[in-house]
Amino acid sequence: MLPPDKNKLFSKSTTIEQKYIVIKRKDNISLEHTNPFIIKKSIDYTCGGEVDKCKTTRAGTLLVLTKNTQQAEKLLKITKIGTIDVEAKEHKSLNETKGIIYCNLLRYVTEEEILDELKSQKVSHVYKWTKMVDQTRVPTGLITLTFATTNLPEKVMIGYEVVFTRPYIPRPMQCKKCLRFNHPQTFCKQENPTCKNCSDNTHTSDSIECRQEPKCINCRNNHSSLDKKCPVFLKEQELIAIKITERVDHKTARSIYLARHNPSQESSYSQTLKNTTHTAISTKIPEDQPQSTPAKEIKATTNSIDDLLKELDNKIKKTNNPPKRTSLTYELYDEDEDMDFITSYDSQKPSTSANARILRSQTKAKSTLSKTLKAKEQKTNPTNANNLKQTQTNH
Repeated sequence: MLPPDKNKLFSKSTTIEQKYIVIKRKDNISLEHTNPFIIKKSIDYTCGGEVDKCKTTRAGTLLVLTKNTQQAEKLLKITKIGTIDVEAKEHKSLNETKGIIYCNLLRYVTEEEILDELKSQKVSHVYKWTKMVDQTRVPTGLITLTFATTNLPEKVMIGYEVVFTRPYIPRPMQCKKCLRFNHPQTFCKQENPTCKNCSDNTHTSDSIECRQEPKCINCRNNHSSLDKKCPVFLKEQELIAIKITERVDHKTARSIYLARHNPSQESSYSQTLKNTTHTAISTKIPEDQPQSTPAKEIKATTNSIDDLLKELDNKIKKTNNPPKRTSLTYELYDEDEDMDFITSYDSQKPSTSANARILRSQTKAKSTLSKTLKAKEQKTNPTNANNLKQTQTNH
């Protein structure tokens, strides 16, 4: 009896597998100024329906994300967008995913043999991790598998063994010249290399050992720029993990990271006013309750104003005297698409500018709320305006 066909075992998700297709003009002219309605009609007609996403890249090409492999196969045959001659092909890297497995049974099996046996499971590349033991490379059992699919399989079959996969998280890209992140050495704009120990770029030499105090070029702390415990390195590593696991771009990953580690405590003026107005509305007496006398109404209104003003006073006091804490605050600088992350150590309280913005916002909200409620009370009860004014003045 023949073993089951692995193509059938792992073909369940092929019908819903998405593909990235790149469309460009044959004369290599940008598609940036092409009529977007004609682009949509041409792509929808070719694919037999709407695709998932389509956007113009900086290179002037179209990057299309299809809903399934059927749309991708049809879109690869497109030859014209309106009257423009175009050609389509699959994206080189976006249609691949990398996973890592641990299998002790494959320690002494060659990469070529592993790839040949796992081709039926959409494995396109195999890399075995090794380590140095007594000046000899020894396999560790860790293997990185590249899959020709946009969805990482949960498991692979190694003979009769079921081995589970997990996403491969690469190390952050660090320039070997300036020692900053997110660009390689070939695109570095710095002329002289930076010292790995003291971050100086005037005395760097492979033959001279730096004896100055260590200083990181990224976080300015007292350690080498290549230290894997550097907070900037750890931040970059987590950003890569978010991009891979959440399948988002760098901008979205950065927003997720900031929401995790630096939740914003600053509330805008409009939001503060909205919250306080909602509180004021919620203090109204329901219609089904018996109506009170004018004196009781004035007292209830005064109490609600007192509560609201006290609440704002407490917020302002907390802003002026925040609890002591120790944290790392990151500031992001963008310059020519090279992102340099600079950290500042804050051992007492948040930055003065942040406190000032919060204080101005809450103080302004307090003043506006007080004036609004005062005008409303004068309009409804003009005879008791002086009592309300005296109550607000005390606060």
